[in-house]
Amino acid sequence: MKILFLAAWYPNRLDEMEGLFVRKHAQAAALYDQVCILFVKAETRRKDWTHQQQRSGNVVEHYIYYPKAAHALKRFRNFIAAYKMGIRRVFQEFGKPDLIHCNIMTRHALMAWLLHAKYKIPYVITEHWSRYYRHDFHNLLHRKLTCWLAKKAQRIMPVSESLASAMQECGIKGRYTVVRNVVDDFFFEEPSPTQEPSLLGKSATAGKAGSLSDSSSVQDSPWPAAKAGIKTMVHICCFDEPAKNNTGLLRALKTLSLARNDFRMIFAGYGRDWDETKAYAEMLHFKTGQILFPGEISPQEVKQLLDQSCFLVLFSNYETASVVISEALACGKPVVASRTGGIPEIVNEANGILVKAGDEHAVWKAMNAMLDHYTDYPAEHIRQSAEIFRFSYIGNQFHQIYLSAGQQASAGINSHSPAAD
Repeated sequence: MKILFLAAWYPNRLDEMEGLFVRKHAQAAALYDQVCILFVKAETRRKDWTHQQQRSGNVVEHYIYYPKAAHALKRFRNFIAAYKMGIRRVFQEFGKPDLIHCNIMTRHALMAWLLHAKYKIPYVITEHWSRYYRHDFHNLLHRKLTCWLAKKAQRIMPVSESLASAMQECGIKGRYTVVRNVVDDFFFEEPSPTQEPSLLGKSATAGKAGSLSDSSSVQDSPWPAAKAGIKTMVHICCFDEPAKNNTGLLRALKTLSLARNDFRMIFAGYGRDWDETKAYAEMLHFKTGQILFPGEISPQEVKQLLDQSCFLVLFSNYETASVVISEALACGKPVVASRTGGIPEIVNEANGILVKAGDEHAVWKAMNAMLDHYTDYPAEHIRQSAEIFRFSYIGNQFHQIYLSAGQQASAGINSHSPAAD
């Protein structure tokens, strides 16, 4: 089948990490079907309209970059025009798709419905957004439009059971099937021999690369090999404080450091609150080398870091479905994490410890226990439990859903019809 992906988030020339999980879903789907992605992106200083085409594995990617207008109505008109430009390109080079796979509502689901109305192409929806936990809609019209577009879809595919429940609590009805995020196959490989990492770090001033002074208790990069007797914990995130609660984790680590000194924590990743998080860590006066900030790292470096660690810690306030937890499990590493969102669906007593979100006392106790017992969690057992995140598994899930959606559309059955079940 020919599948056209539409997405609100997707890696682009301004941010290679934006919506990376959508690209991986597209690559998984491309194992079984022909896949093309159309992504439109408004840019503040842009005056012209540009089309770019490239390939990512077996996926053909079409980008439309267009001017971002000052007023809402003009912004929406430009958005529609960008889609028209992109659809013409897709139809010319890819042909008419058999099915549209929309990623993240609401505007892009509206585009999927318009294509369905004009060309009789069925559409399905994958949802990643955490806003449904907070019932976060702009207004009543926005909520009603979201519900209506979801109802018209042949299938709704949240990335966790928790997100599916949150969407249903918002009144979004339809035929739900959970399809989880993908983990790169190399995460499942046995660890390579330990080697010294050579990563560039971030600096508070440059925001890209640099290092702190030698007198600092918080180090940037490259991270050194752990000294004898020192156990490495890792925390990998996008440094979005309201979601990831990095400062809460730092306070818990400070309490842990008063009880023992045989550990270090590596905070990997980068985001809008990176500078503030590092400054907060400085203020807590950890021992030199106990807290490290290597900055943004590649997926291959994430694998390397996880292989060299004892376990992963994620103390989020909310999560739809944590990709980094899935990656840690694929590496055979146990996890300490918040009991929130989709995390309890994949973390249990066999592969980690769950704590109440925001409970700093509980998380430092859990880290303390895991430092003593991480070897009690068999790596091969953890790795096997993560097979559901492989590209081939997720790709086959999509393929079966596409076939079913196409058959239902041909029979005149939509997702909300009793016959769809």
